[in-house]
Amino acid sequence: MHVLRILPAFIKKLLPLQQHNQQASVLPRLLTAEVQEISGKTVIIKWQHKLIHAVLETQVKKGEKLLLQLTAEKDGLKYYKVLARYNEDVDPNTSWYTLVLPEQEINQEMRPPFIAVKKHKKADNTPFWLDIVLPTQSMGIVGVRIYAFQKPYPCSFLVENQEYGKLLTDSVSAWLTAAGLELPIEFKPFVLIRRHEYFPHSLLDRKA
Repeated sequence: MHVLRILPAFIKKLLPLQQHNQQASVLPRLLTAEVQEISGKTVIIKWQHKLIHAVLETQVKKGEKLLLQLTAEKDGLKYYKVLARYNEDVDPNTSWYTLVLPEQEINQEMRPPFIAVKKHKKADNTPFWLDIVLPTQSMGIVGVRIYAFQKPYPCSFLVENQEYGKLLTDSVSAWLTAAGLELPIEFKPFVLIRRHEYFPHSLLDRKA
């Protein structure tokens, strides 16, 4: 699924551990940039403090923040594939992002085709933790909360319904036992969430 291919790079861009690379002089093949100007088929995007003349395979709007993957370079232009579009919350205490899949890659089992990642920070001297949630057809909004990015990776399932939380927790435990797997993950009790904390009504109410 496209979501699973995008997610590792998407999370990597959110982690504070990546901030030491901000001064890199060479453009990475995968970057997050903001659309500055649009002129026909070409656009000017801003990455850090650099302005880049590029061609995107997908139509975009001025001011959009995009996760881009370099696919080619020709005649002084860089060609990028749009992997994700970000919408940032105005709440200074938390930031959340909505990842929207390209229309041609929408999975019929996932409607509407997006996930949300919400980054929390309790105080300046505390680490970030992430919530990753997505809408499902049968279980509503489900996800996982990652409390720390170091082993044993403590995490909890996020659900809207207590029964689904117990089902997910018990199912994973039974599956790991049956498979004889010992993953470096510490499962904490599931957490009940409310969907409006992650998705604006405009996204949840739209038709795919």
